[in-house]
Amino acid sequence: MRIRLLSVLVLSLLLAACGGNGDSDRANARQNTAQRQGPPPVPADAVAVRGAVSIEGMSALPPKLLSQISLRLRLLDMSDPSIVPPVIAERIEPAPPRLPYTFALPFEQAQINEEGRYVFEAALVAGTDVLYGTPEAVAVLTQGAGTQANVVLDRGGGLPAPDIAPADLLKIDFEKVERSIGGMRKISGQAIDETTTRAWDAFLDSNGVRFARQVVENDKGGRMTYRFAYRNGEPWVIARERGGAVLMVGWGKDGSLLLNRDSNDRQANDEQIEELRSMAADLYREASSQQN
Repeated sequence: MRIRLLSVLVLSLLLAACGGNGDSDRANARQNTAQRQGPPPVPADAVAVRGAVSIEGMSALPPKLLSQISLRLRLLDMSDPSIVPPVIAERIEPAPPRLPYTFALPFEQAQINEEGRYVFEAALVAGTDVLYGTPEAVAVLTQGAGTQANVVLDRGGGLPAPDIAPADLLKIDFEKVERSIGGMRKISGQAIDETTTRAWDAFLDSNGVRFARQVVENDKGGRMTYRFAYRNGEPWVIARERGGAVLMVGWGKDGSLLLNRDSNDRQANDEQIEELRSMAADLYREASSQQN
């Protein structure tokens, strides 16, 4: 069962925001009044992303906190995962007292490229701190998605800060997993055929194989090293080192390719990406078959 109240840490932060006196108090009061008033209503015929925001197990927000928190709605352009996602539209509203809450986020249709990729996210925020947020952005507007987005917020949210490019976030998360392999169970294997020698080790936690490394050498002296990270049993991020250049490819939770770049700023083609993904999947199955 989900916790129904905000954490002690967040409550302390909110209570601290109520402290103080004098000019600072009056300035904060004016800001809070503006937040409670919010922006004007969105016309029913306006071009907008619409839907409902809810929190599982919660039908109302604590009344004493309503003046301290806001609902932030955003439409982001995820067409180029190598850059910080541009904000196409943003709307800050007073936190709704009752849930689910029906919202509308207007945007300029002229800013939408039919070949692009766009997502909607929502968050209950106290300043810059996310109290509840979208665990996974919802695709909207293009590539078969419409203007409807119903979201269930999670405690703390699951989305990165808006100033981090999705590709860079994948690299950061990949490095975190790699640094954690010292606490995982290790298994290893090898294979030799007429032209190549292959050796690997894999690292497992309670959910199975999370990370693997593989070295492949051929009879002509060529050598390639691979590092594979997995999420939910699927290849997630792959790093290949060959001739001093490191290529990294990686996928988002929705399966979209977010990372495809080597240290010389070159990209792999579709055939190379599929070859790497198949190699990662094959090693996952091989390692999983030996984990017992």
